[in-house]
Amino acid sequence: MTTIRKRIASLLAAALCLSLLAVPAGAYVRVDTNRTVSLTLNFYDEERSFAFEGMKVDIYKVLNMTDAVEFTYTEDGPFASHFNGTEGVAQVTIPKVDLDQSKYETEEAFRAAWSAAWQEGWKSLASTLVNYLSGETIAPTATGTVAVVNADTDDKTGQVKFENLTVGVYLVVPEGDSDGSYTYTTPYYLAALPGLSSADEWVYDLVVTNNKWDRSYNGGGGGTPG
Repeated sequence: MTTIRKRIASLLAAALCLSLLAVPAGAYVRVDTNRTVSLTLNFYDEERSFAFEGMKVDIYKVLNMTDAVEFTYTEDGPFASHFNGTEGVAQVTIPKVDLDQSKYETEEAFRAAWSAAWQEGWKSLASTLVNYLSGETIAPTATGTVAVVNADTDDKTGQVKFENLTVGVYLVVPEGDSDGSYTYTTPYYLAALPGLSSADEWVYDLVVTNNKWDRSYNGGGGGTPG
Protein backbone atom coordinates (compact mmCIF):
# COMPACT_ATOMS: atom_id res chain seq x y z
CA MET A 1 0.00 0.00 0.00
CA THR A 2 1.30 3.46 -0.83
CA THR A 3 2.39 5.90 1.86
CA ILE A 4 -0.59 8.13 1.08
CA ARG A 5 -3.01 5.22 1.41
CA LYS A 6 -1.42 4.25 4.71
CA ARG A 7 -1.83 7.79 5.91
CA ILE A 8 -5.48 7.81 4.83
CA ALA A 9 -6.16 4.60 6.73
CA SER A 10 -4.54 5.77 9.94
CA LEU A 11 -6.27 9.16 9.88
CA LEU A 12 -9.65 7.60 9.28
CA ALA A 13 -9.07 5.33 12.23
CA ALA A 14 -8.42 8.46 14.25
CA ALA A 15 -11.73 9.98 13.18
CA LEU A 16 -13.33 8.30 16.16
CA CYS A 17 -12.26 11.07 18.51
CA LEU A 18 -9.31 8.98 19.66
CA SER A 19 -5.69 10.06 19.82
CA LEU A 20 -4.28 10.46 16.32
CA LEU A 21 -2.54 7.27 15.29
CA ALA A 22 0.95 7.41 13.85
CA VAL A 23 1.40 6.77 10.14
CA PRO A 24 1.88 3.01 9.79
CA ALA A 25 5.43 1.93 9.06
CA GLY A 26 5.33 -1.15 6.87
CA ALA A 27 2.83 -3.26 4.98
CA TYR A 28 -0.37 -4.73 6.33
CA VAL A 29 -3.09 -6.90 4.88
CA ARG A 30 -5.89 -5.47 2.80
CA VAL A 31 -9.32 -4.85 4.25
CA ASP A 32 -11.62 -7.87 4.14
CA THR A 33 -14.69 -6.19 2.68
CA ASN A 34 -16.75 -9.36 3.01
CA ARG A 35 -16.58 -9.32 6.81
CA THR A 36 -19.21 -7.65 8.93
CA VAL A 37 -18.07 -4.93 11.33
CA SER A 38 -19.40 -3.60 14.61
CA LEU A 39 -19.12 -0.34 16.52
CA THR A 40 -19.43 -0.10 20.31
CA LEU A 41 -19.72 3.36 21.85
CA ASN A 42 -19.32 4.18 25.54
CA PHE A 43 -20.59 7.36 27.20
CA TYR A 44 -19.90 8.10 30.85
CA ASP A 45 -19.37 11.11 33.11
CA GLU A 46 -17.29 9.57 35.89
CA GLU A 47 -17.46 12.66 38.08
CA ARG A 48 -21.24 12.51 38.29
CA SER A 49 -21.70 8.75 37.63
CA PHE A 50 -23.89 9.71 34.67
CA ALA A 51 -24.19 6.96 32.05
CA PHE A 52 -26.34 8.68 29.37
CA GLU A 53 -29.00 5.97 29.81
CA GLY A 54 -31.69 6.18 27.15
CA MET A 55 -29.78 8.53 24.83
CA LYS A 56 -30.42 7.83 21.17
CA VAL A 57 -27.51 7.46 18.72
CA ASP A 58 -28.02 7.42 14.94
CA ILE A 59 -25.43 6.19 12.46
CA TYR A 60 -25.50 6.83 8.71
CA LYS A 61 -23.40 4.93 6.18
CA VAL A 62 -21.77 7.61 4.04
CA LEU A 63 -19.13 5.79 1.96
CA ASN A 64 -18.06 2.33 0.89
CA MET A 65 -14.43 1.30 1.41
CA THR A 66 -12.50 -1.01 -0.90
CA ASP A 67 -9.88 -3.51 0.23
CA ALA A 68 -7.24 -0.96 -0.82
CA VAL A 69 -8.78 1.83 1.30
CA GLU A 70 -10.40 3.69 -1.56
CA PHE A 71 -13.81 5.30 -1.19
CA THR A 72 -17.00 5.50 -3.22
CA TYR A 73 -20.37 6.86 -2.18
CA THR A 74 -22.93 4.32 -0.99
CA GLU A 75 -25.43 4.17 -3.85
CA ASP A 76 -28.31 3.07 -1.63
CA GLY A 77 -27.11 5.02 1.41
CA PRO A 78 -28.82 7.87 3.27
CA PHE A 79 -26.82 10.58 1.50
CA ALA A 80 -26.61 9.00 -1.96
CA SER A 81 -28.50 11.83 -3.65
CA HIS A 82 -25.98 14.34 -2.31
CA PHE A 83 -23.04 12.49 -3.85
CA ASN A 84 -24.47 11.43 -7.21
CA GLY A 85 -25.48 14.82 -8.55
CA THR A 86 -29.27 14.39 -8.28
CA GLU A 87 -30.99 17.43 -9.73
CA GLY A 88 -32.11 19.92 -7.12
CA VAL A 89 -29.97 18.44 -4.35
CA ALA A 90 -26.83 20.10 -3.02
CA GLN A 91 -23.85 18.00 -4.07
CA VAL A 92 -20.93 16.97 -1.88
CA THR A 93 -17.72 15.20 -2.82
CA ILE A 94 -15.44 12.66 -1.21
CA PRO A 95 -12.54 14.48 0.49
CA LYS A 96 -9.17 14.31 -1.17
CA VAL A 97 -5.88 16.16 -0.80
CA ASP A 98 -3.74 17.31 -3.71
CA LEU A 99 -0.61 19.06 -2.44
CA ASP A 100 2.58 19.82 -4.37
CA GLN A 101 5.31 18.23 -2.27
CA SER A 102 7.99 20.28 -4.02
CA LYS A 103 6.69 23.37 -2.21
CA TYR A 104 7.67 21.95 1.17
CA GLU A 105 11.21 22.04 2.45
CA THR A 106 11.07 18.71 4.24
CA GLU A 107 9.14 15.46 4.10
CA GLU A 108 8.02 16.12 7.67
CA ALA A 109 6.52 19.48 6.71
CA PHE A 110 4.72 17.94 3.76
CA ARG A 111 3.27 15.15 5.88
CA ALA A 112 2.08 17.63 8.51
CA ALA A 113 0.38 19.79 5.87
CA TRP A 114 -1.12 16.75 4.17
CA SER A 115 -2.50 15.39 7.44
CA ALA A 116 -3.99 18.74 8.43
CA ALA A 117 -5.69 19.17 5.05
CA TRP A 118 -7.00 15.60 5.12
CA GLN A 119 -8.51 15.98 8.58
CA GLU A 120 -10.06 19.32 7.68
CA GLY A 121 -11.65 17.78 4.58
CA TRP A 122 -13.37 15.03 6.59
CA LYS A 123 -14.37 17.45 9.33
CA SER A 124 -15.98 19.69 6.74
CA LEU A 125 -17.82 16.76 5.16
CA ALA A 126 -19.22 15.66 8.52
CA SER A 127 -20.42 19.19 9.27
CA THR A 128 -22.10 19.49 5.87
CA LEU A 129 -23.91 16.16 6.21
CA VAL A 130 -25.18 17.04 9.69
CA ASN A 131 -26.53 20.32 8.31
CA TYR A 132 -28.52 18.32 5.75
CA LEU A 133 -30.01 16.27 8.58
CA SER A 134 -31.44 19.41 10.15
CA GLY A 135 -33.27 20.38 6.97
CA GLU A 136 -34.26 17.06 5.41
CA THR A 137 -35.88 13.78 6.41
CA ILE A 138 -32.97 11.34 6.07
CA ALA A 139 -33.35 7.89 7.59
CA PRO A 140 -30.35 6.56 9.52
CA THR A 141 -28.71 3.28 8.66
CA ALA A 142 -29.19 2.18 12.26
CA THR A 143 -30.37 3.64 15.56
CA GLY A 144 -29.33 2.53 19.02
CA THR A 145 -30.11 3.50 22.60
CA VAL A 146 -27.51 3.80 25.33
CA ALA A 147 -27.97 1.35 28.19
CA VAL A 148 -26.14 1.08 31.51
CA VAL A 149 -23.67 -1.81 31.67
CA ASN A 150 -21.54 -3.04 34.57
CA ALA A 151 -23.73 -1.20 37.07
CA ASP A 152 -22.45 -1.06 40.67
CA THR A 153 -18.88 -1.75 39.56
CA ASP A 154 -15.84 0.37 38.79
CA ASP A 155 -16.44 -0.38 35.09
CA LYS A 156 -19.91 1.17 34.96
CA THR A 157 -20.63 2.96 31.71
CA GLY A 158 -23.36 3.78 29.23
CA GLN A 159 -23.03 1.71 26.10
CA VAL A 160 -24.63 1.21 22.70
CA LYS A 161 -23.49 -1.37 20.15
CA PHE A 162 -24.13 -1.55 16.42
CA GLU A 163 -23.59 -4.99 14.91
CA ASN A 164 -23.68 -6.63 11.47
CA LEU A 165 -22.62 -3.48 9.66
CA THR A 166 -20.87 -3.44 6.30
CA VAL A 167 -17.38 -2.04 5.77
CA GLY A 168 -17.32 1.70 5.14
CA VAL A 169 -17.39 5.19 6.62
CA TYR A 170 -20.22 6.11 8.98
CA LEU A 171 -21.52 9.40 10.34
CA VAL A 172 -22.14 9.00 14.09
CA VAL A 173 -24.73 11.38 15.55
CA PRO A 174 -25.50 11.12 19.30
CA GLU A 175 -28.53 13.24 20.24
CA GLY A 176 -27.14 14.53 23.57
CA ASP A 177 -28.71 14.14 26.99
CA SER A 178 -29.87 15.96 30.11
CA ASP A 179 -30.65 15.03 33.72
CA GLY A 180 -32.47 18.25 34.57
CA SER A 181 -29.54 20.00 36.21
CA TYR A 182 -27.04 19.48 33.40
CA THR A 183 -27.20 19.31 29.65
CA TYR A 184 -24.73 17.07 27.82
CA THR A 185 -23.71 17.89 24.28
CA THR A 186 -22.15 15.02 22.34
CA PRO A 187 -20.29 15.81 19.10
CA TYR A 188 -20.91 14.04 15.80
CA TYR A 189 -18.06 12.54 13.79
CA LEU A 190 -17.14 10.25 10.90
CA ALA A 191 -15.92 6.76 11.76
CA ALA A 192 -14.15 4.29 9.48
CA LEU A 193 -15.04 0.63 9.96
CA PRO A 194 -12.82 -1.28 10.27
CA GLY A 195 -10.40 0.94 12.14
CA LEU A 196 -6.63 0.62 12.03
CA SER A 197 -4.73 -0.19 15.22
CA SER A 198 -1.31 1.13 16.18
CA ALA A 199 0.00 -2.33 15.26
CA ASP A 200 -1.16 -1.84 11.64
CA GLU A 201 -3.98 -4.34 12.08
CA TRP A 202 -7.57 -3.90 11.00
CA VAL A 203 -10.06 -3.83 13.87
CA TYR A 204 -13.43 -5.12 12.66
CA ASP A 205 -15.14 -4.88 16.05
CA LEU A 206 -14.28 -1.34 17.03
CA VAL A 207 -14.82 0.00 20.54
CA VAL A 208 -14.72 3.68 21.50
CA THR A 209 -14.06 3.55 25.23
CA ASN A 210 -15.08 7.12 26.07
CA ASN A 211 -16.90 9.34 23.60
CA LYS A 212 -16.32 13.06 24.03
CA TRP A 213 -19.02 15.28 25.52
CA ASP A 214 -19.50 18.77 26.94
CA ARG A 215 -21.46 19.40 30.15
CA SER A 216 -23.24 22.63 31.01
CA TYR A 217 -25.20 23.54 34.14
CA ASN A 218 -28.73 24.78 33.46
CA GLY A 219 -29.96 25.33 37.01
CA GLY A 220 -32.72 22.75 36.94
CA GLY A 221 -33.38 19.86 39.29
CA GLY A 222 -31.84 21.44 42.38
CA GLY A 223 -28.28 20.63 41.39
CA THR A 224 -25.23 22.77 41.81
CA PRO A 225 -22.60 23.62 39.21
CA GLY A 226 -19.71 21.20 39.01
